[in-house]
Amino acid sequence: MSGIIELTSATAGSTDYAVIHNASGQCWNGTSFESFNGANWSNYALPLVEDRFSGNGAGYYKASFPGSISAGRYTFTFYQQFGGSPAFGDLTIGSGGPMYWTGSNEDQGTVVTALSLFNATAMPELTGIPGPTPTLYQALMLLYMSLRNIHTASSIQETISNDAGTGITTAVIGDNGTLYTKGKYS
Repeated sequence: MSGIIELTSATAGSTDYAVIHNASGQCWNGTSFESFNGANWSNYALPLVEDRFSGNGAGYYKASFPGSISAGRYTFTFYQQFGGSPAFGDLTIGSGGPMYWTGSNEDQGTVVTALSLFNATAMPELTGIPGPTPTLYQALMLLYMSLRNIHTASSIQETISNDAGTGITTAVIGDNGTLYTKGKYS
């Protein structure tokens, strides 16, 4: 499924187009996003096609969202074209969005938000044990550090270390031959 840019209440029979904006306010020029430049206006215009029946316009215009745009959150500004081609100064007739784009289809925000959360930046290592109500990042990072880094256990203590091998948290352990016990990390 692709994304559809929709203008639902325009004047029937008009020539309309959309300009796509990214989260930084840059305009899509057909190949990439760039800071606004009035001289490139015709490159920003994405033509909208009107639904028609028996030669009559419905006032409903649409265009497919460009599949070459990467995943993210996008908005649109709609314009009515008055001359032979799109021109800076054409009448603004509406706006739309946000559209959450996965890179191949429209999403209601969950996929793009999750991708942004998990792929946007590296998570720093913990320097100590999180409290009893950790953030998602803290909980995931503790598990990751426990699996990836040195994790030692003796007959009385278990330790999780950072990447450098320095212990960040320990737990007391015991085994009386019948029952193995591990205390809380602290």
